[in-house]
Amino acid sequence: MKRQAFITPLQHFWLLVADHEHQAFSTSQGLTPKAITPLVYSSLIQSGVDQIAFSSGAQLPTDLPSHVKNRIVRRNIDAYFDVAQFSSQLLKNAALEQDPSKQPGSLTYLWAFLSDVLHALRQRSPIVAFSGIPDISELMPHLNPEVALPIANLISSIEVANFDVATPTSAISVKKLALLEEVLSDAAFSSYVSKQEQLERSELSIAQVEQLIGIESRSVVARHNRILRVERFGASTLAVTAKFIDTILGGIPGKIGAELARSGETFLRERQRIVIYRYPELLGKIYAANLQAQKNQVRPRIK
Repeated sequence: MKRQAFITPLQHFWLLVADHEHQAFSTSQGLTPKAITPLVYSSLIQSGVDQIAFSSGAQLPTDLPSHVKNRIVRRNIDAYFDVAQFSSQLLKNAALEQDPSKQPGSLTYLWAFLSDVLHALRQRSPIVAFSGIPDISELMPHLNPEVALPIANLISSIEVANFDVATPTSAISVKKLALLEEVLSDAAFSSYVSKQEQLERSELSIAQVEQLIGIESRSVVARHNRILRVERFGASTLAVTAKFIDTILGGIPGKIGAELARSGETFLRERQRIVIYRYPELLGKIYAANLQAQKNQVRPRIK
């Protein structure tokens, strides 16, 4: 089965907003604005994900390179909106301040986080996020204690893996992205992908998986150093245990709560982890590299 990582509608919106802001800044500097989303999608594929899943209505560039275009799939997102609505109602009932205009932005951030994690659990599929993990200390004062505690338990159960990834050189042109096809067809890359799969399995510790991925990543980059480099990215993993099901999923009410508990039991039987690929710094790094490359091109020569 192809490994898929889902970019939820909210995460995709954040990506597009960031891309728009970056292009607007380039224009203000007298430079040609360039979309960074193709490089973002390519970086995800280089992370070892076979396919990137989007919602059925997500707007994507028409000029994506073939190695990206051929690995994009579409999903019906009714299940995501069900969870997002549920998370919204859960926090509405839990917030000490009922006036949305007076609530801190950290609660909106928490809503997005819960929607992503619960959807990943419900669909048993990795998620891609361009944001970090909410800060428990910022959230606790704004939530009813009976809700704050299980949410705090959920966040504190997350284990962060920081591993070396074979990623495209940030300033590479979209045309040169086609060269990555030779990387994806390489046996070394296939071995690298197989080690990525261990993130979702729980037979090995996260530290062991980090080491395996790092070794394979450096091997791939050594073979294709013209267009690849080693970059350090993070993934949030959540091991589903019996305690996790009892203390966190067991307290989620209603039909969705029952579905999540059943999904958790399936994870437990199959010894799987919930995986959220996190790239909070990827957009800035790609944009900065492209901006510097453009500035170098227009810099006047010294006679």
